[in-house]
Amino acid sequence: MKKNSTNPSITLRKFLLEIDQAALRFLALNTPDEIYQAIVWEALRLLAADYGTILLYRKGELKRIYSNHEIIAAAAVRQRGRAYQAFKSRQPVITRIETKADINAKIYKLNIKSIIFIPLTYRQKSIGVLNILSKQQEQLSKDQLGMLKLYGSLACLAINKGESYMETKSALEARELFMEMASHELKTPVTSIYGYLQLIRQYTDVNRLPKKDWVDSITAETTRLIKLIQELLQVGTTREPFFIDFERLHLKKLLCEAEKDFKIIHTDRELETEVKLSLKEDIIFGDKDKLLRMLTNILDNAVKFSPQKSKIILKAKKIGKKIHITIKDFGQGISREDLNKLFDKFYRGRGHDREGMGLGLFLVKEIVRKHRGKIDIKSKMNIGTTVKIILPSYI
Repeated sequence: MKKNSTNPSITLRKFLLEIDQAALRFLALNTPDEIYQAIVWEALRLLAADYGTILLYRKGELKRIYSNHEIIAAAAVRQRGRAYQAFKSRQPVITRIETKADINAKIYKLNIKSIIFIPLTYRQKSIGVLNILSKQQEQLSKDQLGMLKLYGSLACLAINKGESYMETKSALEARELFMEMASHELKTPVTSIYGYLQLIRQYTDVNRLPKKDWVDSITAETTRLIKLIQELLQVGTTREPFFIDFERLHLKKLLCEAEKDFKIIHTDRELETEVKLSLKEDIIFGDKDKLLRMLTNILDNAVKFSPQKSKIILKAKKIGKKIHITIKDFGQGISREDLNKLFDKFYRGRGHDREGMGLGLFLVKEIVRKHRGKIDIKSKMNIGTTVKIILPSYI
């Protein structure tokens, strides 16, 4: 507020009314970014000032969260400056800027003459400070400063509201992720069971006994399905999407199982395998069900995004103390833009109408990470995609 703000015609009642109207506007907003911007803008309008910045207390220090000028945004926060005084005392402070020593050198070039430090407090707890910078010498009465403390409290409420909004939004997204994860992951074993049952039905229609390994596969897939349902129920109550049950495994046997499931589910597709692993060097320490899920998801993607008659290649070999698994298709490929976002939770790629691309690879990456491995995807449009997974060997 400039010098003429002390004119008796500008009453405290009007000042309080303007604060109330400003609060109604920024309290109506939801996201933190728009709330920060509105708090600063309303304060500048109220005080006829020029610049504003919000500092919030994070991890033991005040950090600049929002500024309406890039020079102020880049300025370091003084650890023992007036902002900290206002934060600790929970009282507004006005300081006049007369020399470079009174302010950051870069901010001084903006011709700042005074700064008002408004604590962001609610119920005797400070969360930060709102700094209002003016090119004029601000003059406020004691009563007006007290009303700015009220402005800070209302701004604090708005900021807390914005943070609660984002927490609620995150919780809803986690719930949505759980529902998508459930539908995505349950589909694979159910499809496998259905495929084996169709084979059994064909045999029984001609009075032939089904093969024992078909029944064994149905039993294994049913057991896997039960475990998956139990795990998904656990996921519903926690943010941690995976529970890894480590055991000593032969990766070669796991790859054979993945190949077998592939041929049952995708009867019209060719899977070429080249596994250069002996039973002595293929040992890893991992979760069988999760690793099988990882392979199945990648193979399913290869099927979905490649021509029906094209083959898919699965290779595995040991290099040093690492086992390299490669799955290659000759499909439509992935654009560079999509390639950078493949592992995002809900990203499915531009123009991909078929489901599973986004969540499947998010799950794959999490499984690889939990096994202390690495995953890399290379792709060229209209040529194909190669997925390489590197896992640590047990021996």
